[in-house]
Amino acid sequence: MALVGSLLRRVHIAARRYRVEITPVQDFVHVLEYPCKAAYALHPEQGEGWGLDRARVVLQGRARRSRSAYAGAATRKQLRRLA
Repeated sequence: MALVGSLLRRVHIAARRYRVEITPVQDFVHVLEYPCKAAYALHPEQGEGWGLDRARVVLQGRARRSRSAYAGAATRKQLRRLA
């Protein structure tokens, strides 16, 4: 088993090379931290509920939709991205 992030393709290539079977695992615990923290900045009145809804969307394979929700909320609050 391999716990990976953005290196999944390389892990698959190495697994084929060494003829081993792997099982990709997503570390969702750390992914969950971001929407919950963002919830307090973007929707303090809803608390973690909004963040958990965004996390659920990511789990359903619709991360881009969740990202759009962050962008929309930030725009409505007139927040800007810092470089």
